[in-house]
Amino acid sequence: MWFLVLFMICGLALVFVGFDGAGAGGGSASGLSGSAAKVGSHTISAGDLSQRINSSIEQYSRLFPNQDSSNNFVRQLSDPDRILDSMISDKSQLLFAESSGFKVSNEAIREFISKQEAFQTDGKFDPLKYRERLTQPGLYEERIREHLQRTSFIQELSPLLSIQSKNEEAAQKVLSQKKYFETLKIDSATFEKNIPEATSDEVAAYLSDAKNKSKVATRYEADASKYVKKEEIRANHILIRESEGGLEKIKEVQEEIKSGKISFSEAAKKYSSDKSNSEKGGDLNFFPRGVMDKSFEATAFNLKNTGDISEPVKSSFGFHLIELTDRKAASTTPLKDVENTIAAQMLKKDKAQEKLNDVTAKWTQTAPSASELSQYGAQWTALSPWSANAGNLQGFSEEDFDYGTLFKLKTNEIYPKAIQQGSSYAFVRAVAQPANSGSEDATKNLALNGTAAPDNATASIQSILDAFKTSLEKSNKIKKSNKVLNTIRRQFAELNR
Repeated sequence: MWFLVLFMICGLALVFVGFDGAGAGGGSASGLSGSAAKVGSHTISAGDLSQRINSSIEQYSRLFPNQDSSNNFVRQLSDPDRILDSMISDKSQLLFAESSGFKVSNEAIREFISKQEAFQTDGKFDPLKYRERLTQPGLYEERIREHLQRTSFIQELSPLLSIQSKNEEAAQKVLSQKKYFETLKIDSATFEKNIPEATSDEVAAYLSDAKNKSKVATRYEADASKYVKKEEIRANHILIRESEGGLEKIKEVQEEIKSGKISFSEAAKKYSSDKSNSEKGGDLNFFPRGVMDKSFEATAFNLKNTGDISEPVKSSFGFHLIELTDRKAASTTPLKDVENTIAAQMLKKDKAQEKLNDVTAKWTQTAPSASELSQYGAQWTALSPWSANAGNLQGFSEEDFDYGTLFKLKTNEIYPKAIQQGSSYAFVRAVAQPANSGSEDATKNLALNGTAAPDNATASIQSILDAFKTSLEKSNKIKKSNKVLNTIRRQFAELNR
């Protein structure tokens, strides 16, 4: 036990040495660069790790001077892997605090700094001394923020979770306790159906505002492809399937047309295998690129003038002759022609969004009634059982929730925020444990044990943090650089020969 207490006391001292070193330059004597490890979005640099090791050696050497056995003890406590694991634990605790929405105010940081003796003169904070001591005050303050965010959150964790246990095993039961939730989703399209079209007066009033007019122009540009009409041609064709004479027959028909014995339209009626349009002279009406067989399309669009007739061309259907009868060039509908239409659509969407916002604000406070669910075609859907150490809730991401708040929801209580997912909003509520689910109610069992003593509460908190760290490891969100670590291990070994 004395070993653990000693390690914690010295570890606390190392925090402040590390802060001071980072603020005074942020590097290390080793000159290492790159990252030693990553924990989620947070990085532990090689320089920070090396500096923490050096600080550890210095601190523990003061406690155990001039004794070989003690020096071995110092080396054990300052081992690079041990120090890195400690730093990873710090970062995972920080990530836990951030994921729970816990923040530290700038005022708290200033208050903490002002109480450090290193920055005081005659017992009062000295801004000049602060600037003189630090070459990178921004980096120092960020380290302070991380430290306060971790430690303050841990102090508040026990009462927030209301853990009643006497040992670590009981805390694990809380973490693994199954919680049950339902979700329902609604989107703005649901509301648009029941909103009347904007009147001409409403559209005119909307467009009289320069900001709205700019929004309409932006929407027009974003949907530009909707207002572009591709080049189209109109053509007649004659098809002769291979089973009905193929290339030889189509050439005979071509000679009849060229000699003037028969018109293209009459030849289509007389010879074409495509009976869906042969009676109309083979008329295919207007069509753009990308509709017909590729070889047919290429030949048709290459015809230059109205009345031009192609050479025989083979498609997957057989052999064709094609006559160009009309052409429409590509065109773009100007903004002025569709401005009112776009404005009306935007007005309708805005009204739908306003209605949606009203509903989401209401439903996060009070569960929707059966008639409201029916009105909007929504229904609650059960999610897979969730526990605090099992990762994200089904269908949601890590960023969607303050999982501490989610954990504490009571039966039929709705999470106090609607989760936006694309154009939809999702609501989540806690529900009672389904019958015959086989899940143990850990909370009831824990209540029999009484309130935890301070030491046992600390062990419970540590258990929660360890479980969170384990979940990060399992989801591959903790990554170590073996290349950097091997370099630091060699340096450490050489230093202690």
